[in-house]
Amino acid sequence: MPVSTRYLRTPVGVADVFWSRYPRFAGVRSDKVMASATGMLCGLRVSSLYPGHTCAGTDTTVVTHINTPGKGTSTKSSDIAAAYGCFNCHNIVDGVDKKRREYIEEKYPNAYAYRLLQAVFEFHARLVQQGLIVIPDGETL
Repeated sequence: MPVSTRYLRTPVGVADVFWSRYPRFAGVRSDKVMASATGMLCGLRVSSLYPGHTCAGTDTTVVTHINTPGKGTSTKSSDIAAAYGCFNCHNIVDGVDKKRREYIEEKYPNAYAYRLLQAVFEFHARLVQQGLIVIPDGETL
């Protein structure tokens, strides 16, 4: 049985009311994190949810910021709320390829949300491997 998607599509303003109860998180910007995307595989892998569409090559991979509270026109999310994404997947997540994004969100909302979440976890793991995220007293497993 599919999971309810009602939380994925909140009316404008609802998320703002919800998040206004929590302290604002400090944003992170890092040139090293942005540069770490060079040559990486796409972690998003959402373009393949659209028939006949695949990820672009590793030469197109960039750090793709995921939509979070506080992100809007000309305002990026923190570099922590991001994942490696190829050109095709970046355009879908960013809303540039609106047709494919709407199709994917309508047909496969759970798979889309899962892939975004999985991509952020992979992104953090790779940043830990590269030494760009350091957890004091942490051990790499």
